[in-house]
Amino acid sequence: MKKIIKNLIVLILFNFISSNIFAATLIKTNEFVVNKHLKINLSEGEWYLVSKKGDSYYGLNLDSYDLARVQNNRVVELIFISDFDVAGIYESYVNEAIQEIYFTNKYDGCYERPEYYLQIRYKRGNSLNCLTVQHIDTDKELNNPDDPEMRGAFAQVNKWIKNNNYDLPKIMLNSEHNYFSRLVRGELAGISYSIDPKILNSPSIQNFREEDSEFHKYNIENYPKHKKIMEKWVSIAAKRHQIFERNHRAKKKHLLNLDKYISNDNSSDNKSNIVENLKKLNDLYKSGVLTKEEFEKAKKKLLN
Repeated sequence: MKKIIKNLIVLILFNFISSNIFAATLIKTNEFVVNKHLKINLSEGEWYLVSKKGDSYYGLNLDSYDLARVQNNRVVELIFISDFDVAGIYESYVNEAIQEIYFTNKYDGCYERPEYYLQIRYKRGNSLNCLTVQHIDTDKELNNPDDPEMRGAFAQVNKWIKNNNYDLPKIMLNSEHNYFSRLVRGELAGISYSIDPKILNSPSIQNFREEDSEFHKYNIENYPKHKKIMEKWVSIAAKRHQIFERNHRAKKKHLLNLDKYISNDNSSDNKSNIVENLKKLNDLYKSGVLTKEEFEKAKKKLLN
């Protein structure tokens, strides 16, 4: 039974759950809600729900969602969400399988690895809280990852990108957020964020292999401008993780100490982006593309 349970968890975490054919749909709100504990704030832009999968096995409920933001025919952000409801079901098998997946997987997990820029975790008993920040070789990650159990995991996303002739950044910055505790609720939740460094005003990238990248922690001291971008991404990831913890009502003793990674440097960037976006909205309104009602609604959403 433990092996069956582990395989099911791998299925949902790595998006192998079979589902009916799903046509990508445009997301029309700035918040994507899975349930009351799993909510994602989306950045401004054109977001699509590319893949939605779900199933139930032996009383275990599994759901996953793949989101993408497109800008100028380029996929600039990706979000992969997994939600595994295991409350009161085969607890000993589930607990053991989760520990094995996150802490003894030789390819990836909630432990220090050379490719991780930052890895912070809480682990005690069957509870885990984990934040990982890194850069990724996008093509390798989506098509040919090191872990054989991950190969083919993003087939639907890859097909959508190919069918629409979307460009994809060779290197993306990534953060992984995972939480599970029987003391709170039997739900294993995970969110993976990836972003084109250009969105954060990154300098140009010359080295596209994962181990050679300017963003690799063993190389980054030689590239101070890239390091500044990575530190900005770490700050964004830390803030997101704190929201992630609050949404899941994580126990106080489970919380990660993230305040030291959060800077206020993004405030000026945010103000600049707001001013720029307001100007664009105003131009659209003046040109007649937006009605007054649409303009006021979009302005209110931006300012809030």
